[in-house]
Order: sequence, then structure tokens, then C-alpha cells
Amino acid sequence: MKNCFHALGTAFLRGRFALQSVSDIKIRITCDPTTYLKPCCMPRRGDGHDGGWLMGNSFIRFRLWFDGKFISCGPLRSSHDGDRIVHEFSLENIAAGEHLAAVAFRGDTDGVSVEIFCGECSVEPQWKLFDARLLYSPIPWKCPGMNGYFKGNIGPGEIFEHIDGTISPDGWNSEIEFNDASWSDPVIVQSDSPERTAEFNYTVEVQKPVRIWKRENGNYIADFGKTGIGSIRLTGPASGGDIELRLGEELWNDQVRYEMRCQVCYQELWSFRAGGQTLEHFGVRCFRYAEIAGYSGDLNPEALQRIVITAPFADSAKFETAHPYLPSVWNMCSDSIRNLTVDYFVDCFTRERIPYEADTLLTMAASFVVNSDLRAAKRTLDYLLTHPTWPCDWALEMAVLFYDYYMESGDVEFIRERFDQLAAYSGFRDLIQDGMIRKYPLIVLVDWPVEYQQGYDMGNSEYLTATNALSCKVLKLLSELASAIGKDAEAAELLQESRTMAEAIHARCFDSEKGLYRDRPESENCSLYANLWALWSDIVPEKYVPAVVDFVEKCGMECSLYTGYFYLETLFRYGRGKSAFALLFGKDSRWMDMVNAGLTATSEYWYNPQEMVSISHPWGAYPLYLIARYVFGVKPTVPGWKEYVIEPDPAITFAGSLDMVRNGVAIHAERS
Repeated sequence: MKNCFHALGTAFLRGRFALQSVSDIKIRITCDPTTYLKPCCMPRRGDGHDGGWLMGNSFIRFRLWFDGKFISCGPLRSSHDGDRIVHEFSLENIAAGEHLAAVAFRGDTDGVSVEIFCGECSVEPQWKLFDARLLYSPIPWKCPGMNGYFKGNIGPGEIFEHIDGTISPDGWNSEIEFNDASWSDPVIVQSDSPERTAEFNYTVEVQKPVRIWKRENGNYIADFGKTGIGSIRLTGPASGGDIELRLGEELWNDQVRYEMRCQVCYQELWSFRAGGQTLEHFGVRCFRYAEIAGYSGDLNPEALQRIVITAPFADSAKFETAHPYLPSVWNMCSDSIRNLTVDYFVDCFTRERIPYEADTLLTMAASFVVNSDLRAAKRTLDYLLTHPTWPCDWALEMAVLFYDYYMESGDVEFIRERFDQLAAYSGFRDLIQDGMIRKYPLIVLVDWPVEYQQGYDMGNSEYLTATNALSCKVLKLLSELASAIGKDAEAAELLQESRTMAEAIHARCFDSEKGLYRDRPESENCSLYANLWALWSDIVPEKYVPAVVDFVEKCGMECSLYTGYFYLETLFRYGRGKSAFALLFGKDSRWMDMVNAGLTATSEYWYNPQEMVSISHPWGAYPLYLIARYVFGVKPTVPGWKEYVIEPDPAITFAGSLDMVRNGVAIHAERS
């Protein structure tokens, strides 16, 4: 049982205490779990998965200050429903005398527990609590029409924060001698909810705008340089008054596009006292630009800051080249990973804030190249294993995710502890009849978004070549993982099932006259997708490979940004690296479309200025992976990079170098 300060909604908690000598202290904060389950997501096939989408219900539960300095915020969302996440912060060489610990938190069931330790001894501050629910209002009572439903919502796990600074207890989190006599004594409740320690704390950075300018209508616009996840801290005008804050990922008609393409709206009303009062968000948003309307007088650049949070990022790759397009694509993709990863590899932080298997596959591949800290990857896999999403294709790709993580990390114990659950999640072995799966229990996409499916003959969704080919690959990868953890008998069974599937697919779906794979056994259509997935899944007999590769290359990358990952990797793997390189980094590169549009993060689909989608979607950053693995040919041959090769694609010519650090091993590769 743990004592918790209980409150509903937002509350401020401050505690004073004294140290007798210079000391190191540790602050431990435990908050309500941040769960939001969508009831439409049901368990898969009765196999025990809960099927819930775990979002941030108030994505940030606490913000911590010590002696007026902002320390961090949290918690990371739980991997298991009901867990309370414990964050610990160590502060060194704290001077003797009076000190202040201040916590803003959003309470729900239990509230927040704040424990302070000096050495092995606990410290008992004098705690006082302020009910801040009226400060952060979800409705702008002075301008109710501001939150029109047609504009979009704030995004999952957040509320609109129309801040009334006129009732704010300024100085509560910075002034030790602040008069809190009118504050209440906190209500203490006991919690017996399960707890676990957070794998890491967020990295916090205070950023100033790189540029501020004033529009003809008097509004100020601030550009923070790159899209990031964070909050605004703003010092108001000397005269006080109301300002309207608009945030967005891009500019549109010389203003911030705060009604964003992904149906999310960042528009809030803040009221300031006179005298230059400073206010800031409690929650977090994803944005690059801020527009401030109604600010009287000049806006000093020092008065506006963005408080950015990210997962730990250990920059582990350096890339140099004089190529005209490659550096721009590399930087945009690297920024997508660095600036858009907080706790998991999510779809996008604006619209959904949840991991999907396919998004994770592409994002994780890119992250492995530039970030040697694997904790976010590990957290994401652990989460997805108990929170499946809805497409069948995504479920199949879980085995690919775990295999890629194992090759990168060498973490055999992680695989051992989760293998049985993974095999049940991703294998679909019980559905195999006569070497193929007739019909999958989940929606089959083949490609996403759905308009790209029009090139595939789905028929009645039975015996689909593309999905069966992926299942065949999954069984082979599961076999390799089973062998790695000593399950030799099961490994042999899985491998044989994979071979049997490959033979059945070829026998039933290969058109010998065309030398290509049909979309399904009864179809006359031989699409890009059937042949692409047959190649990527390694089921094409060697003598038929050249014709199938020729067909796939001739089709061109007429697929989605998602499938582009598999298309380009297939070209690289089957000796068509020159074509793949041109698609990635030629003058007509679709990633250069993003760069030329001024994006600092990759978009959800191929870039189109009219498309109503997310333009902060890190799954498009996979060119990082293709550069490292295929252009420079740097890849592990033994899990954990205990052995690796450097085999640059001989068909690609340009000057450049790539330096990587993997498990403490420095790797240098060059092109000439």
C-alpha cells in the first residue's frame, strides 16, 4: 500500500523541507496509470490478448520542479493496464537550507505519490495543495465558439487548456517563501495498484524560436525550426489581457495552420494579469509553429519558449556526402526519429498517439541506424504484444519486429520470455490447411491506404497470395527465433511448415505462362503486390526470380509510402540497387517532395499539399535504414552485432562515408 495525494483533475502540490548539510537527494513520483481503452478493439480469436488501444488519458500526469527549476514530466504510459509508473530523479550536491519540491499533477483514481529521500532516509516536507481545475479550462468561456467541433479536437489524451492566468497562484513552484496559507492540506488515500519503474525518464529541452515575425494583422508568428513534441511557455504583455494561441505543423496562407490536416486543432485562449505574467501548458502538443493573436506591445523573443520532451537519444550515426539530395533526406528522416519518439514508436503524436505494428516496423528500422538506445524499441514491442491493432498484415509483421530487434540487440532473454505469446500472436498456424490459409480472421489490407488496393484482385479475400507469402516468411522467422532460445523441435516444425507453404503458394498461385504470381489461385491478375510479397518473403524459386524481379522493377513504386519500404528493400536485395537509389535520392524522389515542401518530419503518405493527413509521421523515415543496410551494406550477421559485414552496393556510385556505433563497436564505411 502506498500513500497518495488525492485530487480530481489538475492540482498543484508544493512541499518545503530543510537539509542540514550538502546532500544528494532522490525524488520518486508515482502517478495514476494513463490508460484509455477503445471498446471497439476486441480480443483476437479468443487467444487472451486484451485488444485495447492504450493512449494517454492526460498523456502527462505530472510536472516536477525543484527550487524553481523544471526537472521533468511524466509518466511514460504503462505497458500493462492498471500499472502505476514510478519515475525517479536524482539531484546531486543540494545545498544545506530550505528547499521546495513542486508538482503539478492530474489526478484520477488514486492521485500522485511523491517521496523524497536523502541518502537512505526519507524526507517529510510540509505539503500544501491547490485545486487548479478552474485554471486549465477545456472550454473558453470568454469565447465559447472557439472550440467548434468542425475544427478538430485536441488529440487523444489531452484537453484544451484555455488558461485563466488571473487566478493563477504565480510563484507557487519557484518561490520557497510563497504564501500558501490559503491552500488546503492534501487528502491522503492508499493505493494497492501494481507498480513498475519507468525504463527511462523523458529528455527535456527548453527551446527558443529560431525566428519571430509580425503579420500585417498584428499577430506574431514564431518558428521553432523543426517539428517537435512539447508545450508552450509564454510571458504575457505588460498590460495583461487575453491572447489567442495557435499551434501547428506548417504555415498556410501566411498564418499557422492550427486546424491541421489530421483533424486536430491547437487553438486556445490564455488570459494574463498585467505585469508580464508567465503561463505554460500542462499537457503536450506536436508542432513547429506558434501564432499569437491579440498580444499588445512587442513580443520579446525571450518571452516565448517551447519545452520539448523526447525519449533518450544516443546519436550513433554520422553521415557525410556531397550528393545533392541525400543529406537533405537523411537529416529530415533523422529529425523524424529524434524529435517524434517520446515513449513508444507511435503512428503520429497529433492524431492517435498509439503504436501500430506496421508503423513500428518502419520507424524502428530507421531508429536502429541513428539511435543506439534501444529502450523505446523494447517498450514498444512489449506493449504491442498485449495490445494488438486491427489489420491482419500488421499482426503478421510482429514476428518481423521481434526478429529485427533480436538481430540488433542480441537480447535472447527478451525473446525467450515472449516467444510463445509472439508465436500465438503472429503465426496463425491453426488456420493453415493444405499449405495455405484460406481466410484470415482480421481485415487484410495488402496495402494502406485502401485506394492502393485497387491494383489487387481481392476476390472474396480467400487464399490471397500476398498475405500467405508473408505468413510463410513469419513461420521462417519464428523458426529462427525458436532455434535461438533452444526450442529446436519447434524450430524444425516451423521451418517445415514454412517450406510447405512456399511450395503450396507456388503450386497454386504461380502462372507458368506469365512467369508471375497471381493475386490468388483463381485470379487472372498478376499484380505488383503478389509478386513483391513473394520476393520479399523469399518464396520464389531461384530460376523464376529474374522474371519476377524484372516485373516488379518495371511496375515502379506505384504503391503507398508504407509498401515503399518493402518495394525498395526488395530491389536492393535482388540486385536492383541502382533503381532503388534513384527512387530514393534522384531529383524526382518522393522524399525530396517533403524536403522541398519545408517539412522537417516525414509525412503519412506520399506528400501532397492537399492531402488531409499527418505530416509528422515517422514511419516515412526508413531511408535511413536503406542507406545503412544496402547503400553502404552495413548489417549484422550475428545477433547483437557480434559479427557484421560491410558490403556496399556495387551498382551505386557517389562519394560519402557513414560512421556508426553498435554495441560499443565503431563501424566506418565509405563510398568512392
